[in-house]
Amino acid sequence: MVHLEELLDHLHIKDESFGSFCLKIEQLTDLDRTMDRFFARCDSLNKPLEDRHIPLFSYFWPSARILCQTLLKEKLANRTLLEVGCGLGVPSMIACQMGASCTAIDYSPETWALFKRNILRNNIQNIDFIELDWNVYQGDGIGSFDYVVASDIIYSAHPLEKLTSFLMAQVKKTGKILISDPNRAPLKEFISVMEGAGFKVQQEQLSLQDQEEKKWISILQMEKDFRD
Repeated sequence: MVHLEELLDHLHIKDESFGSFCLKIEQLTDLDRTMDRFFARCDSLNKPLEDRHIPLFSYFWPSARILCQTLLKEKLANRTLLEVGCGLGVPSMIACQMGASCTAIDYSPETWALFKRNILRNNIQNIDFIELDWNVYQGDGIGSFDYVVASDIIYSAHPLEKLTSFLMAQVKKTGKILISDPNRAPLKEFISVMEGAGFKVQQEQLSLQDQEEKKWISILQMEKDFRD
């Protein structure tokens, strides 16, 4: 596992603005260069490069940026929000600034180490962090939230049934699930599973300029369909 101390020389504090909200976020700005470094280290040890060797939690991904923009359209004051697989947790921080009480979860303890530095830097109070891997979680739920949000968590390597069951277990019956995704192959199946479970799914494509490349991100808005 990558430890935060190994990353500090690669992290930089950047201003991130969404609407009228501005955060100073310590983050990884050169992902390719950092991955090359960790790949070389694994190669020297004759070990394969695995996800746990890659500091994915420290990069502000395009899908997370789109999720932040989407949250600006919601009425979050006095609402509860859960961010699943939070990484840097910027969507949670934006939601807190909008008046929500937030809980962020991620499986890596190093995520909390960096997350804590950023919430202290931005003086954000109404937020909790739980170290939890939804992929192996066996409980009934960690709460009942008005909003359950996530970005970039739909992968073919992860069983979709576990993910969808976890999301549905956390959201209130009248709540909303928001997911942003860079249009990976399993997205279509994910939508089908959610619709089969009785959720109305609205999908929108939004574009984002990421360095020199324009990227398209899907944002899914899902609410329980109470129609007979």
